Amino acid sequence: MFGNIFNEDDVALSEAIEESRRLQISTNGNAPDSPRAQCQLAGINNQGATCYLNSLLQTLFFTPEFRGALFGLSERELGRLEDKDNPRLKVRVIPLQLKRLFLRLLLSNRQSISTVELTESFGWTNSEELQQHDVQELNRILFLAIEDSLAGTRGNNLIKELYHGKLVNQITCMQCGKISEREEDFLDLTVTVGGVDSLVDGFQQMFCDMEMMKGKNQYWCEVCRRLVDAKKGTKIRSLPPILTISLLRFSYNFRKMERYKETGKFTFPMSINMKEFLDEEMPSDVTEYELFSVVIHRGSAHGGHYHAYIRDVDNLGNWVKPESAALEVPRCASATGDIQYDSPVDLCHQILSRHPHRAMNINKLCVEICNQTGHSWNKLFKKRYGSINKFFQKYDDKFVLNLDSGFVSLRQDLPQKLEKNNNRTKSPTDHKSKRRDSSQSDDRDRRKDDERPSSPLPPEGYRWFNFDDSVISPIRAKDIEKQFSGKESAYMLFYRKKSLIRPEEAMGNPVYELSESLVNPILQENRELEMQRQEYECIINMVTLQVHFSPHYGYVDGALKNCGGDHAFTELTMDRRQTVQDLIVAVKEIGGHLVPKQLVLHRMRDLPAGFHLYDEITQDCSKELVQLSIDSDTKLFAWNGHKVKDKPIPVGASSEPVYLTIIHGNPAQFSRGFPRDMTFDDFRSCICDLTQVDFSTIVLKKIVGKNSAMHVQTLEDCTSTLEGLQFKDGDQIIVEDKMKNSISLAEKTAARQSQFFITVQNKCGQCLHDGSWPKTTVHVSKDMLLSTVKSCAMEKFGVNEVLDGGRLRVDHETLGLRVPLHEELTVGDANITNKSVVILEPGKAPEKHQITLTVSSGDPNIELPEMEITVDYNITVGRCLKHIIHKCHLRGDSWHLRKTNWCGEAADLLDDLDISLENSLVNDGDHILLKEGKLPPKGYFQLPIFLYSFEDSSQNSWIINSIASSIQALMSKILTTTSCASHKGLAPIGEVQISKDASLEELKQKILMLPQVLELYITTPDFIRIRLIENNRLTTILRVLHQSLRRQKVTSSSRIAIQVLDVEEQLSQYEIVLAVKERIADTRDYGPEKELIWNTSQSADSRCLRKSIAELLNIQADTIVMAKHFPQKFTWLPITEMSVSRSESHKGRKKSRLPKLPSLKQPPFHITDGDIIGVQSHRDNKYDFNTVEDDEGLEELKREAEEKRKMREERKNASNGTGSRKRKPEVPLKIKVDSFT
Repeated sequence: MFGNIFNEDDVALSEAIEESRRLQISTNGNAPDSPRAQCQLAGINNQGATCYLNSLLQTLFFTPEFRGALFGLSERELGRLEDKDNPRLKVRVIPLQLKRLFLRLLLSNRQSISTVELTESFGWTNSEELQQHDVQELNRILFLAIEDSLAGTRGNNLIKELYHGKLVNQITCMQCGKISEREEDFLDLTVTVGGVDSLVDGFQQMFCDMEMMKGKNQYWCEVCRRLVDAKKGTKIRSLPPILTISLLRFSYNFRKMERYKETGKFTFPMSINMKEFLDEEMPSDVTEYELFSVVIHRGSAHGGHYHAYIRDVDNLGNWVKPESAALEVPRCASATGDIQYDSPVDLCHQILSRHPHRAMNINKLCVEICNQTGHSWNKLFKKRYGSINKFFQKYDDKFVLNLDSGFVSLRQDLPQKLEKNNNRTKSPTDHKSKRRDSSQSDDRDRRKDDERPSSPLPPEGYRWFNFDDSVISPIRAKDIEKQFSGKESAYMLFYRKKSLIRPEEAMGNPVYELSESLVNPILQENRELEMQRQEYECIINMVTLQVHFSPHYGYVDGALKNCGGDHAFTELTMDRRQTVQDLIVAVKEIGGHLVPKQLVLHRMRDLPAGFHLYDEITQDCSKELVQLSIDSDTKLFAWNGHKVKDKPIPVGASSEPVYLTIIHGNPAQFSRGFPRDMTFDDFRSCICDLTQVDFSTIVLKKIVGKNSAMHVQTLEDCTSTLEGLQFKDGDQIIVEDKMKNSISLAEKTAARQSQFFITVQNKCGQCLHDGSWPKTTVHVSKDMLLSTVKSCAMEKFGVNEVLDGGRLRVDHETLGLRVPLHEELTVGDANITNKSVVILEPGKAPEKHQITLTVSSGDPNIELPEMEITVDYNITVGRCLKHIIHKCHLRGDSWHLRKTNWCGEAADLLDDLDISLENSLVNDGDHILLKEGKLPPKGYFQLPIFLYSFEDSSQNSWIINSIASSIQALMSKILTTTSCASHKGLAPIGEVQISKDASLEELKQKILMLPQVLELYITTPDFIRIRLIENNRLTTILRVLHQSLRRQKVTSSSRIAIQVLDVEEQLSQYEIVLAVKERIADTRDYGPEKELIWNTSQSADSRCLRKSIAELLNIQADTIVMAKHFPQKFTWLPITEMSVSRSESHKGRKKSRLPKLPSLKQPPFHITDGDIIGVQSHRDNKYDFNTVEDDEGLEELKREAEEKRKMREERKNASNGTGSRKRKPEVPLKIKVDSFT
């Protein structure tokens, strides 16, 4: 099943486990830091995204000149950290923290050192450690901060003397030969990677190639007093002791408008002579450099990980061959380190040896590896050993991997019978041949390894290590060549002069030239740390065991079962470093008379069939408990080693009971355990005794497969065991009697769906002391009724009565608590699977004809808690509404219901109160909104009507003055008596109830009869224009008088606005009403809107619109530019004269004088009624139509978008969802330094 899951690079399960492990580790800080590993060097903890900082700090630490100069600064110059909060004393915190960090890296017996104190001295208090930065940028900023911090001390010129060099830019006149020079200081040399093959070639381009300045780029020569041809170039004038080189691997693609990483091959030498790049001759001891650090970046231009290959110049570490190096894993509080290992072979062997079966599923094994180390297999071992499947196949002399079942076990612990059964699938000859070939191949490989001459150790001072945050491993110098190209490649190079020779006294001496005042505090820390480790070892080695005594047990149905009540075992606390003899003494003390004279202890495990005994603990009394993999909650069985209540007890994995269900009637059945090493004949005889079926007529059949693949397999006579027949817990065996012709029993049993276990939580009583609810498992089948499931659960919980009978509901892992289940449904009909969690709670279960709905308020101003109601499926919408109003304790009948869509938003209106919920497509579990407002009769609209008028009536020249004054008076009256105007120029004047099939003309007649409209003395319906209001602005005009409102897309949620006209109007479908706004010159404001009725019957292109606008504004068409406004987005889209291709415009017809332009009714403009068209002179910025209000609106949209993004991210983190990695916004890197000048 899981055979190939770990062959993939990206294993979601392992990564998820690793992430949860990190979270768990971060919450527990009780474990002391682990001691240094085999390399005897200390790593640096990653605070979140500080790998770039760690790589640079390790490089500085392994620069002896920098480290020594820092240690040479006295407390008198730097101050004391204890005084850093004293404003009167200037304490140089950054150098002091660097000094403390380097001392701990040098002397502290920790696997990794924290940089929290150092980053706090940088002023990083707002989670800056979680933001990754560029290490080249950090190099410059950190050195600047160190220089500022050391001002006025002996280390004032430390950075300058070690890392600064000088470049000289030269321009040589081709006429007179005059050389103009300009010197500049450099901290690092930046070399372009793109298009360059090597570091030497890059230096050639930078310092040897000359640029010719001629033509338009001629140089003004002060000697020649004219523009002349010249040569321009750069040379190195002085070199620093430590030469820093930054490789420019990140570039920008201007076509795609994105950054990318140069991954091409770029070589660099282990040593380099800079002589040819200097502007003057220098001795070779000054120009020869050796590589000592390579900072490597793995990832893309948008993020990744840094680590460093560093040469141990002072021979401080213990270098071993990389292939024989012990595995270094950063241990932490949760990774207790109770398994010690030097390779994954030892790790897997010890984990499997602790398991009772000496075998585990690969998934569970990977989880255990992660629990022990804090990291997944892929991160720790894949690079060296490959996928976990390949690893087990390679070490098949120690492990046995079954790809079909996904289990791995220790080879020496395989039961012999199981090995024989597995071997039956192959011919003896093939098996022996294959085994012989495999062993010979292994022997050849081992001989090759033994015969291969071992490479000598690198000389002192030339041994390389890989510093990857907390993990440090030895590497060979040739491994550096792997970083020439690819996604993981060199990013910074550090060279040191060959002349910087370290004295012999410094080699391997970490306290070289260190004063006792610096060394003693760290040594004291080490002593205290060692005491903490000893105390911690005592704590983590204390285990609590369960000792079960044989008088409380009996051997029933193939397994040990408790016959002594609840107190069958006694807890015993032991130190795992104690011996078995100590354990025996302790068991005798707590057991008293329950302990037999000849005490034997076996490991015991709880199985579905009951308890079973495995390996004997008391075989070697001198062994420590830790050697026997005894942990907390290990169950030990104390007995005489032979019998329990005069019955012999089988021991070992081979005799482990398998829990089977025996079906010998319909529905007569029972379940019990049978030993796995029981032969089939013995099993059949046992079934005959249990079912009273004659041995000669009994037929046994086994149900195989699941769901549609389920079938019945007849078990033939054979000499195999139950293990060989691959019986497993939960299998169902059908017993038939040939004499009774009960063949139908197999068919009926096979027809039943597969059985499984579900988890049931009991919420009918009190919760447990830890706040959780009691749980149990119930064995169910898919055709089992939920009422039966409820009864079984109540019986298991020991509950006799539940309020209102009790009910079940599913607690979905993503959707949460679902509605109560109908008890007449089967488990399969309710979509309950073996992963489901079912809740048992007080309450009446819904009947067959009932559905459960959740109801909440659809109005934010109405406080109504979400409630659950159960109603009849055939109840009408009206009765359901009354029931909800009554349950909510509301008054009145001005309420209605709406359905919701998949995301909980308001959807269809339930406006037909006489039809049933079933016909309204309301289903069990739906969410319904209760909204205020009385529904119109069936088939009718209740439409709110608004009166619209321009604020400035002088702009409405089409309105007769008397009507204009009446409208203004009416608007003022309405706006002073109500506060519900929703938009400037809109005032509510009433509501109209009208049939959905009524025509537009009927709607106009209804509006004219409104009391407030009667005051306007409008004579005919053609004097008013009907428009829809969308997003608080006027949009579509309803044109066709005889067409129904339903056809014109009027809905129950529509709002209607009327405009009063001075002439009768009947717009055609080709006429579009637009609002035109002309921009005021030299401002960002527009004049008042002017209405344009644009006739598109001849053309709807930009040329036609430009002409119509020019006529409206009385200006020349060729002097204006236009744009459409999108109010919701606060943007303007310029309308340009975009022509189609010549082939399209002239295809199939004669050439026209003007090219065809696209219609503005089509994308991207979609010009329609109510659109705002902005106009300005072409002399202004033709693409800038925005106003101040638009700018403010855009800022508000950006703020809202950012808030939504943060909310989505918070929800994503809260739900632990997966998805693609989000690119973090870049923030500037800063290090705060006090002034010391």
